[in-house]
Amino acid sequence: MNLQSNDKSHEALTVGSLKVLGNIDSGIINSIHTHLQSSDAAQSKIIADIEKLHENISADGVITANEKQILKKEVSIIETEYPIILQKAEKAKKSESEINAYKAAFKALRDYLFVELKIFDEMSEALEVDREAFNKKFADYYKSRAVLQVASDAENNLSFPPDTDLLGLINFDETPQALPTPDPSFTAWQSKIIEYDCTNRAEIKMTFEEAVNNVIILSGELKNDFTLQLFFNKQNGNGAKQYLIVYKLTGNFNVKIETEEADTNKISQNINAETFGLGCYAVVDFRGNVWAFEGNIKQSLIDEILQNTENTLNNTALQAITNFQNEVNSFFIAEKNKMLLFIQEKTNELENAHKDRLIKESGPIGEIRYFTGKKYTYGYLYANGYSFIPELYPEFYQFWLENFGNKNKKNYLGYDAFGYPKLPDLRGAALRAVDDGSGRGGASLALEYQGDAIRNIRGRVGVQGNDGYPNVTTGVFQTLDTGYIDSGTSQSSSYLRLLGFNASKVVPTAEDNRVKSYGVYPFIKVI
Repeated sequence: MNLQSNDKSHEALTVGSLKVLGNIDSGIINSIHTHLQSSDAAQSKIIADIEKLHENISADGVITANEKQILKKEVSIIETEYPIILQKAEKAKKSESEINAYKAAFKALRDYLFVELKIFDEMSEALEVDREAFNKKFADYYKSRAVLQVASDAENNLSFPPDTDLLGLINFDETPQALPTPDPSFTAWQSKIIEYDCTNRAEIKMTFEEAVNNVIILSGELKNDFTLQLFFNKQNGNGAKQYLIVYKLTGNFNVKIETEEADTNKISQNINAETFGLGCYAVVDFRGNVWAFEGNIKQSLIDEILQNTENTLNNTALQAITNFQNEVNSFFIAEKNKMLLFIQEKTNELENAHKDRLIKESGPIGEIRYFTGKKYTYGYLYANGYSFIPELYPEFYQFWLENFGNKNKKNYLGYDAFGYPKLPDLRGAALRAVDDGSGRGGASLALEYQGDAIRNIRGRVGVQGNDGYPNVTTGVFQTLDTGYIDSGTSQSSSYLRLLGFNASKVVPTAEDNRVKSYGVYPFIKVI
């Protein structure tokens, strides 16, 4: 673009394919060309970006994926400068009509791009647009912008006298001037730092203007948990960037960093004496998630991207972005796996805690229960006489010592060869309440073992005659007739009777002494 120094305020200014300054009625229109010739680097950059943008839009009105990237950068610049221009215009006491016109043009442009075209929803696909409507939206915006900013700058110090001959009357002091010494409290690098005082605060919401800072310092004394809500606009992705967050906080509470988007990732940090002066890199992605990064490799890639994306996305920048994406993908995979393990561990802890609570509330330690399955049951150990590890069940071990650890008592359970205490062996045995002074018999201590025994069985045998053979029997006794037996000679013979004993004639019998029962597995409660 070649901007002449002579007055062309009556003509339209062509930027690329757009006529952005035409038919402006203003008493200070003569200063427009002067403003555009100014050494304002930001203004020159914006004009260069506009030219680059509209040169890349094809003649048939199709915006390619690469052009979308350039356009998105241009729109980001527009949104960044919007509050600044408004502030300057209000400070310069510009007319309300001019300010409202600028606001309306800005809103119309945003609505056109984000609501009507939804131009950035699919960044990888080309989009057809109405070229005239597209150009008009940008032309209207830059026209209203130029009225505010050009007039404002012109009123301050940039307007030329209409008669150039008057320049000869101006005395220019060409004496070299020494630059003032920089104030360390207001240097360029500090202009990118914002510090929030979190004392007596529960939450701070970052504004659009504050989001241009790259370093966030959280300072003060926490009196409660604190949340920093980073700026993020889901509609256009503004706020998707990286921050260095430094903690200069005292207290012992949690700090949470998030965006306003629901169901997105958040990062948190417990604040204590060891965290003072430390920090992390936080990255906001295009979905509003906040991720915590280590500050070495990741930051070097971010710096590389920033260095190569000052004006356009060149090949070096694209490669840097690809490398960064690969790092992010690897980071996500590693973090996802760690997070899944963490979630599983916490889930197990919660389940176990829930089980612990239920088991503890279900009965006292040492309670005997029967199950129809032998499989391990949480909170119980199979009462088979095996040993257990006291460190795993400290409360049960204390119970064991108090009730079964005295070797002078009949219910002493003892230790195995390695010194581990043994469980009671309740297999094949029935439980019976202790006698405890009732006089009904039974053990005197809990889990005191008693061997099997039966009640006494009685019977009577009656003998009649001189031969001594039993003739009358009762109870478990009976006589068995076998008939006459021969003594071996022809002169003598006798009649033989045998005495038999059979307990089944009186009580049910089996190979072991038992009660009527069903088979179950005995367990003892250990938590």
